Amino acid sequence: MEKITLAPATVLSPVPAVLVSCGDAEDNYNIIAVSWTGTLCSRPPMTYVSLRPATHSYHILEEKKEFVINLIPEDMLEVMDWCGRFSGRDVNKWQEKGLTPIKGETVKAPLIKECPVNIECKIVEIKVLGSHTMFMAEVTAVRADETYVKDGRIDLSAFRTVANVGGGYMKVNDFQGRQGFSIK
Repeated sequence: MEKITLAPATVLSPVPAVLVSCGDAEDNYNIIAVSWTGTLCSRPPMTYVSLRPATHSYHILEEKKEFVINLIPEDMLEVMDWCGRFSGRDVNKWQEKGLTPIKGETVKAPLIKECPVNIECKIVEIKVLGSHTMFMAEVTAVRADETYVKDGRIDLSAFRTVANVGGGYMKVNDFQGRQGFSIK
């Protein structure tokens, strides 16, 4: 089978579909749907989100230097998609979608109570890349609903999460095994 050369593009897929919450007081809390996110480092635990400068949340992250990545179960897909279609400049997403901000342990940015896993992050570096800017952050706390904690770890297979796949969404729920299963 021959290979066909295509134009350079972002083809890594699937990528997480998450809600990122930010702000440090109720009057500036915001939520943005993000798919450009992932792991940067294990020790210390580091992650990132990449945003376009035109977004309302961009300037909040730039100023406050912290955010929360909120993992969503598949029953929140409509909420996540809706939050990605409207700007926090124009609408209060918390009120419109009936979401509850709760206090974090290490950040002033709110956690979304309805999301089963919340990852508190403090920005350590901001890198302008082109169309997007990467906000690199250290993970300072992870909060999880007790239903999804098993043997001191988050059991991501216990709730059905979603991913972004080429501008669409896919359920991620068919757990195949822990790393190293092939050699046991």
